[in-house]
Amino acid sequence: MESKTVNCFDIELDSGENLKDLGEGNYLELDQSAGGLAPGIWLLLAYEGDFQETAVMRRLSREEIQAARHCEAIARIYE
Repeated sequence: MESKTVNCFDIELDSGENLKDLGEGNYLELDQSAGGLAPGIWLLLAYEGDFQETAVMRRLSREEIQAARHCEAIARIYE
């Protein structure tokens, strides 16, 4: 699947913070293009650079998104 390296400071989170505050292994859902990433759901794989100023992001496939949403729905049933 598609992966890209982006500057952490080019993407602002809903909280007003930048991508460095998201944390590795977390997801970013974009409604519109930002920092060179197309709309969709992206997984933050790793930080790179001397000051970890860039992030390697991988876009999730439709199948991965559907599987994750299914797991979340099942988890809510058993809460």
